Amino acid sequence: MPDLTVRENLSSHLIKFDGGYLKTIDKGFEEIVLAHLVGNYFHNKSFPLFLSIQGKMGEGKTFQTINVCKNNNINTYYYSGSELSGAYEKDSISKFSEEYELASNKFEMSKQISAFIIDDFHLSIASIKQSTGVTVNSQILIGYLMNLADSTKANSFSVPIILLANNFENLYSPLTRDGRMDFYSWNPSVEQKIAVISQLFYEFINNDKSVNKSLLSEANMAGFKSAIKKWVEDYKEQPISFFTEVKNDILKIKLKQLVKNYIGSSEVPRDYKKLQVLVTEGFEKGRDINYTGIEVGNIEVASTLSTFKEKRRNARDKKTKVNNTDNFNGFFELLEDMSKQRVQKSRPEGFD
Repeated sequence: MPDLTVRENLSSHLIKFDGGYLKTIDKGFEEIVLAHLVGNYFHNKSFPLFLSIQGKMGEGKTFQTINVCKNNNINTYYYSGSELSGAYEKDSISKFSEEYELASNKFEMSKQISAFIIDDFHLSIASIKQSTGVTVNSQILIGYLMNLADSTKANSFSVPIILLANNFENLYSPLTRDGRMDFYSWNPSVEQKIAVISQLFYEFINNDKSVNKSLLSEANMAGFKSAIKKWVEDYKEQPISFFTEVKNDILKIKLKQLVKNYIGSSEVPRDYKKLQVLVTEGFEKGRDINYTGIEVGNIEVASTLSTFKEKRRNARDKKTKVNNTDNFNGFFELLEDMSKQRVQKSRPEGFD
């Protein structure tokens, strides 16, 4: 058996996951992916090697697939479709075939399961369009993948491969036949988007160390869920990545404040080490940054949380019931404002 330690250290596609468990995954999506992964390790010779997940860009295909693997402690090899090419013959499969063999040996030795993800597969040379010619490397790649799908059926298990793309219309049709490839279309409904985005922003707020965690208890979440629902429905035509970028826009406000303090220093020349400290602290303590304590115009994200604390104190004194549906209104006023700004942003047109 080959020495896997040395070869694994040379691997450039094995993802090194950090700790943590992400809940921002659609349950139906996770079931489809896990069923495919587990099925390939069963003694089922007819199980397809490839699961092809297609859907609109920005809807979270890649993010969710990778994090299904992360949450379930699966060794994950990630490739971009554009990497399956090269200037010389067999460049399209050399690295992939080496790592695929490595993953197979790893399971035989330690029963450690692995999965391969090839992202943007519609951009790979395996995608055949009438307007482009067929190269030697594209023929080698297609032949290799077809042979892999068939030859693994002679083994007791297969290391599963997940292909991600906006569509698979231009793939070589024999590669996509039943028994070689299974298909799943990810086109999330508004309800699925609401579930994913609700969890995304719940974690976003929960990671803010300044927020009283009792505010995020089940009894106080009616307003949060109701506001998220309305927000997503107002922008239902937008992909999931749009809502993620709104979250990032909020982070950028805080980051701009931090950078402004750095560049506003009167030191000349500027102490570049302070910038390194800023990056290091952001890398090591990013979760501790007070994200929601940010002022934008006359809106402060955390203002409704502090207001709610006051309501709770008054409620205890007067023994009155707090209206939980209004706790997060200020926060979502900011989300609405940031969403409008993001919609209005135009893509750069370039210069003549």
